[in-house]
Amino acid sequence: KTIRTAFGQEHPIICGSDCKDRRDSYARWFQIAPTEDSFRRIFLTYGFERIVYVSHELDYQRGMRRENEAEELRRVLRLCREMPVKQFIYLASDRICSDDSGSADIILKSFEDTCAYYAQRLSADLKIIRCPYLTCEGNPKDYWQEVFRKLAADHTWEFKKAAQAPTDFMDMDDLAEFLYRLFDDWKTGTETIGLQAAFRRTFQEAAESLKMCCP
Repeated sequence: KTIRTAFGQEHPIICGSDCKDRRDSYARWFQIAPTEDSFRRIFLTYGFERIVYVSHELDYQRGMRRENEAEELRRVLRLCREMPVKQFIYLASDRICSDDSGSADIILKSFEDTCAYYAQRLSADLKIIRCPYLTCEGNPKDYWQEVFRKLAADHTWEFKKAAQAPTDFMDMDDLAEFLYRLFDDWKTGTETIGLQAAFRRTFQEAAESLKMCCP
């Protein structure tokens, strides 16, 4: 449902190390990372004009994989030089805008700069979408799904973030609706867009709400 919302009548190809190989009447999934040799064959076979790259940083469970991200992102962008790619969308982390990002700010900015460099050489439109962490109810590996499973089993959970740190999550359905509108009213050129979570709560507030739901 989320993918259909984002891509409408298009039939997307989805690649990632966390995917399972499968296909239906709408989309096809490949369990493959951009650094694998066979990724190039898949990439060139389908002749993409639009690429959407989702940063590892948007996965709260598996973020901080920055060495992999740099290598994978460069690989995808280099392959774009062999295809008539017209639009490149980089779903990036919004923590580049935070006050306490520190050295992460430099690293995250370097990812965006890499996209801008290749987009200019490709004469392709570039949209950098800075997003909060993504959450999806139907994903068994989702952070909040793990929280509720642990609470149901053990009646306990410990947040590893500071009490006053913002939870800063965005539902995948909200992102999908944004992407659909972006594609439907596409504007040429390079643009950086910041998205915000619909509700910004601290982890302390989240813990208090969970206590009420799961006393």
